[in-house]
Amino acid sequence: GTIVSDEVVEKRIAYDVSQALKNKPYHINVTAYEGRVLLSGEATSLEDRRKAEEIAVKSLDVQGVINEIAVMDPSSVSTRLSDTVLATKVRTAIIGNSTISLNQMKVAVERGIVYLMGVVTREEAQTAAQTAAKVSGVQKVVTCFSIATREEIDHRMKDLQQAKPSDE
Repeated sequence: GTIVSDEVVEKRIAYDVSQALKNKPYHINVTAYEGRVLLSGEATSLEDRRKAEEIAVKSLDVQGVINEIAVMDPSSVSTRLSDTVLATKVRTAIIGNSTISLNQMKVAVERGIVYLMGVVTREEAQTAAQTAAKVSGVQKVVTCFSIATREEIDHRMKDLQQAKPSDE
């Protein structure tokens, strides 16, 4: 249910932002993880940046907003393509590290800046950030993690497994 809810939150906020900023140049991405929302990308004015944040804060099922929107011209298509490739490289590096799990996090990239979101232990947060930072092309790593104990995470993962419909 949480995964579906996060996707709905992302789509709803993205749509509401697009309606509020139509006819204005912007590039804003919305990433949600368990009700926490990360706004990243570019808006051409501080007013548009604030408007996007206001929309996210007021949106249903949002517990917190992290506004990382840069006030500048929207990034180019080539920059966005590079960011997509970089996000894949970071995910691959995280998957390759046996001490952390990509199942507990999301990776977003804007202009070479890697944003990591999820629910992890303090050690996993540190390892994920260090792993991401070592990937070629990463300019900076911003962690937006919620920190939990190993027991809390194991309990959450067990609940998620039990909530999955069977393949019968």
